[in-house]
Amino acid sequence: MNNLYHSQQEKIIHQSSDEYGKLVIKEHGQIRSLYFDDEKKQSAIFTPYPSVLVLQYTQAMMSAFLFKAMPNRILLLGLGGGGLVHFLLKAAPQAKIEVVELRHEVIELSKTYFKLPIFNKRLSVHCCDALLFVHDNIINNSQKYDMIFVDVFDKDGPSKINKDVNFIFSCKALLNNSGVVAFNLWNRRIDHYPSLYKRYNEIFSENIIDLKFGRVNSNILLFGFSSDHMLDELNGLGLEAQKLKKRFGIDFPYFLSQIQKQNFSFLSRIKKFLFKKPVHN
Repeated sequence: MNNLYHSQQEKIIHQSSDEYGKLVIKEHGQIRSLYFDDEKKQSAIFTPYPSVLVLQYTQAMMSAFLFKAMPNRILLLGLGGGGLVHFLLKAAPQAKIEVVELRHEVIELSKTYFKLPIFNKRLSVHCCDALLFVHDNIINNSQKYDMIFVDVFDKDGPSKINKDVNFIFSCKALLNNSGVVAFNLWNRRIDHYPSLYKRYNEIFSENIIDLKFGRVNSNILLFGFSSDHMLDELNGLGLEAQKLKKRFGIDFPYFLSQIQKQNFSFLSRIKKFLFKKPVHN
């Protein structure tokens, strides 16, 4: 898989376990990585500059900035090593960032080994279940978010809540009128991604795009939007992609071109038509 498995050159610098499984931290040069169950790389940071995103899928997730360049409230479901947190704190200096992480041990390891800036006033970290968090926020009519990043994993891969209809609906409901949510998924055979795509497509009323990193056994990013007009602007984002590349040092023009190619080519339009929810009179 894309950046998911460990290098033989890495050395183990920490091992521990909690009720959810094994946690391993490995290091190679200045790259420090967190593994679940000693096999699947969950996250990584460049230790001299933690805000530099190391993994390609995390860089690509930031394509959300193409649609919302100046977010004020950001929700991150799944902490891992905190690479996304470091980036977002620097990339969106005006934003308040909330993080939800199920495993207390992961939070502690992020503070100890991954320089998580726990005392930053713009950052709030909640140790709780992501499904319960989004559900409670809706019940309590909490303030909504401009961006939501869903990067929730366990030792077997993406968490099963990514397939939960209530969870997906709740993430959509927590978006502002021009909000975007990015889900990090996989496309192994056991993930049944075509069926999952159809489910997301229906819930988001066809206001979704995805970005694949390979035909099988790789990450897939799925972006959902709260309003129709956001996808209408996609073809005019070339200049914004160039600006973001200069601002963040990430190749947004490449990710934009892949999004356009994968979602708006003739064949991809046929795919979306086949997955389109039927209209009943």
